[in-house]
Amino acid sequence: MHVVSRYTAADAAGIIEPRGRAIALSVAFAAGVLLLNMVPVIGVTGTLSLLTALSAACGAQCR
Repeated sequence: MHVVSRYTAADAAGIIEPRGRAIALSVAFAAGVLLLNMVPVIGVTGTLSLLTALSAACGAQCR
């Protein structure tokens, strides 16, 4: 199965209204806090790599 989307992340970011963007940012912030609590389980390197990926995804979405 192959899904083709006409919209890119940049197009979607332009469509999202400010309230939706604030909700998305708060979800990303909460995910980051949960990752910081997971340090004993996945280690410092795993936590830092996941936080980096999360911030990159949020940065790409919020542009």
